[in-house]
Amino acid sequence: MTVCIATVCENNSLVIAASDRMITIEIPPIEFEHGIPKIEEISKTCVALTSGSALKYVDLFREVKEKLTRLTTPSIPEIVEKMTECYIEQRKKKLEEELLKSRGFTLDSFYPNVRNLPPEIGITIDAQIQNYDHDLTILLAGTDEKGPHIYQIINPGTSANFDSIGYGAIGSGWHHAVYCFIANNYINRVPTKEALYITYEAKKHAESAPGVGKATDICIIGEKGIKILSENVIQELEKIYQEKMKLHTSRTETIQNLIDALPI
Repeated sequence: MTVCIATVCENNSLVIAASDRMITIEIPPIEFEHGIPKIEEISKTCVALTSGSALKYVDLFREVKEKLTRLTTPSIPEIVEKMTECYIEQRKKKLEEELLKSRGFTLDSFYPNVRNLPPEIGITIDAQIQNYDHDLTILLAGTDEKGPHIYQIINPGTSANFDSIGYGAIGSGWHHAVYCFIANNYINRVPTKEALYITYEAKKHAESAPGVGKATDICIIGEKGIKILSENVIQELEKIYQEKMKLHTSRTETIQNLIDALPI
């Protein structure tokens, strides 16, 4: 339950990342806004944001960062490759812990021995393996020598590139955020300040979805690094948003009056 957004802007030279701070823990079921931003620095020009489990990404990101120390200046596709590799390995480990170890199997030993199991048991376990949800989605946003990039990594460890669209979102509020970009006819050439506002508006729209928090964190990523926006800037974005909502309400009332005056 969350929303995380990434946006390319400034003539395809910068990328913006934004998120709420809502945390969901399944066991025991708890939902709360955490004091620490979800925007995690992966490299000097790349951040990662997550939806799903609030616990699984910690070890995953730590392992990815260790692997990246072997690369001098990793490109975003290289970071995505390492992230998906670690995602697949972590998912395999959790799958074995939850489905197979209590039965005396690993993933590598299960299929060679499945013929020794009663058919109904083998089929049931195989279905559980195939449908296993790791409950972790990752949004990567960053820049390299080829420009800004946005990637999603989803269960079971596949990635998707959103560079051509220019924006992407994950979490329970993703569709509200994406519809906001569509309504604004968003393209990756939009100037930074305008892109910041539209990104903020997308996040505000996402707050109507279940489990999206009110707090907002935003950063801008360029070739010089990652810039976290101050609380003062967030407050100014909120003022602009409220002014726009007032105008929208006024126009809605005008339209309603015109509808009411239809001569029928």
